[in-house]
Amino acid sequence: MKYLLVLGLVLVVFWAWRSARDRRAASLRQADKPAPVPVQTEIVECDLCHLHLPRPDALIGATGTFCSDAHRVQAGREA
Repeated sequence: MKYLLVLGLVLVVFWAWRSARDRRAASLRQADKPAPVPVQTEIVECDLCHLHLPRPDALIGATGTFCSDAHRVQAGREA
């Protein structure tokens, strides 16, 4: 019975050592990965108020690029 207890204790210690080693190896593999390259977005300027904003957020009008629908309408009236 004493040998079974010692064997069980050795197995538990071995399991704990292996799991800690595997976690360390996984964190090192994660650290070796290069950081993702950020996607660059073109910046445009509102033709009315000169606000700079990303192209996907801009509104394209007949007379230019605008930051909001109100500026697009206002520029249409002034032209």
